[in-house]
Amino acid sequence: MKRLLILANWMQGSALSGGDKIFIELVKKWRDKLDITLFLSAEGAKICERQGLGGVKYEIGASDKFSQRGYLRDYFYRTWNSIKYSKCKNLSSGDIIYSSSDFGPDSIPAFIIKLRNPGVLWIAGFFLFSPTPWQRNSPYKGKKWFIGLFYWISQLPIYYLINRFADIVFVTSEPDIPKFINFKRGKENIIVVRGGVDTNPSNKYLNSNNVVPLSNRKYDACFIGRLHYQKGVLELPKIWKLVCNKIPKAQLAIIGTGPLESEIKDEIKRQSLSQNIDILGFKVGEDKCEVFKQSKIVLHP
Repeated sequence: MKRLLILANWMQGSALSGGDKIFIELVKKWRDKLDITLFLSAEGAKICERQGLGGVKYEIGASDKFSQRGYLRDYFYRTWNSIKYSKCKNLSSGDIIYSSSDFGPDSIPAFIIKLRNPGVLWIAGFFLFSPTPWQRNSPYKGKKWFIGLFYWISQLPIYYLINRFADIVFVTSEPDIPKFINFKRGKENIIVVRGGVDTNPSNKYLNSNNVVPLSNRKYDACFIGRLHYQKGVLELPKIWKLVCNKIPKAQLAIIGTGPLESEIKDEIKRQSLSQNIDILGFKVGEDKCEVFKQSKIVLHP
């Protein structure tokens, strides 16, 4: 049985990012066919355990000791932790490595392993190009501008390494495909992965007879996603204030967790919307579908 090593040492906190969700759903489909090892942070291991990800080996990398001490310290600590791991990890030709994100702690060790053994197949996840810090609609403004600058600069060499050395690249949209076509990789080895969504729970509701009429639904709209600058969530309370100016009792559900949770709650209070917006935290499967069933539309800012 072929071995698959998944690198996910950048997983942080308790929130599940899109890239994390993708590799978790892939592992569920691959674990009966491959001998899978997950190298991931201590936080990532807890997330995967909550997702019921069994039948694979766990190897723990970074602790959470720098998670609350600044983005840069945490980034360099996790990257160095992954580099040390990659130097002592022996894989054979024909084995597979999958870097679950374009961040250093996941992509750099994959490159090192590939460099040590070119016969290893490297699958690289590259799901989001960093916005240039000076563009008008960049999510990294104000006090987050420097982090946005660092993210953009640090992604440039990662993009080069992946584009030059990865065998297969996973992206999330068709427009990203041409960015990875080169002399050694054709379009057939750049695969669009549609978010890793398990459709079984939603199909259950679509095929059932218990659909709630629009007029009886609790929420006028719902949002689902990681509470992060890239998702536009800080604008949600301001947007919903405009809605409530015309529909005073309009109700919004926010599903998700992330680094902006406290800031969103503060903005909700500033806009006097505590009676109009419910923050429901992390939900998955049928619990998530119940909220969808009770909502009229989905917001995607």
